[in-house]
Amino acid sequence: MRASLNRLIAEAHIDAVTVRAEAEFLCNTLDEARSKGEISNDAFLDAGVVHGALDNLATHIDLGVSQKEIQQMLREQLSRADRIAEKHPTLDEAVDSKRSR
Repeated sequence: MRASLNRLIAEAHIDAVTVRAEAEFLCNTLDEARSKGEISNDAFLDAGVVHGALDNLATHIDLGVSQKEIQQMLREQLSRADRIAEKHPTLDEAVDSKRSR
C-alpha cells in the first residue's frame, strides 16, 4: 500500500482519475490476496480503510480541493499505511508483488 501512496504523492498534479485507478488496483489486489490466503482477513479489513480514503480523496479532487490539501491527505494516509504495515508485516509485499502484472 505504501507504494501506491508514494506513487500518488510523487505526482506533480494529482487527478481524480489517477487516484481512482490506484484505489481500484488496491481493491482488486487486496481481494485477491485475501482469497489466496496471502493476507489475513484482519489485514484486508485494515487496508480497506486506506482504499476507502483514496475513493474519498478522488471525490475531494472532483470538488476542487487544492493540491496542497490533497498532498496533506495523502501523507496522512501514508502514516496510516505505516501503522497498518507494522500490524500486518506481509501486507505491503502482498500488494506490491501484484504491481508488475
